[in-house]
Amino acid sequence: MIPSNSGQTPVFCQWEIWQAWWEHEDGTRKDRPVLILSSTPSANANDAIWVAKFTKTHFPGIPSIKFVKGDPSFAQTGLSDTCYLYPSQARKIARAKFIRPRGKLSIFSAALIAVVIKQLLKFDIQ
Repeated sequence: MIPSNSGQTPVFCQWEIWQAWWEHEDGTRKDRPVLILSSTPSANANDAIWVAKFTKTHFPGIPSIKFVKGDPSFAQTGLSDTCYLYPSQARKIARAKFIRPRGKLSIFSAALIAVVIKQLLKFDIQ
């Protein structure tokens, strides 16, 4: 991964976790960790990338995937605390909104999440 502040164009890979600017429905924005859902070729060829955000807040009734700090593969995510991923709230964000890479999912986690995402979303993410 090339850090976004290195002066070089960053390379985005599917299943990486990045810090990015997330714009809320009320117009405010906050930098938060996001998981890249777009395929690697698509993420690097387009101006916007499909992502899902992580948050420490659990919203009952909205399908989520919990990432537990104590799990063996948690360290490679670059996340700092137990949190939830909400794939059903995925959206495209501009490449310019990506701040820096944080980490990535393990191969096993990526495979499981790919299955969950296909079940939750009614459209193909490219």
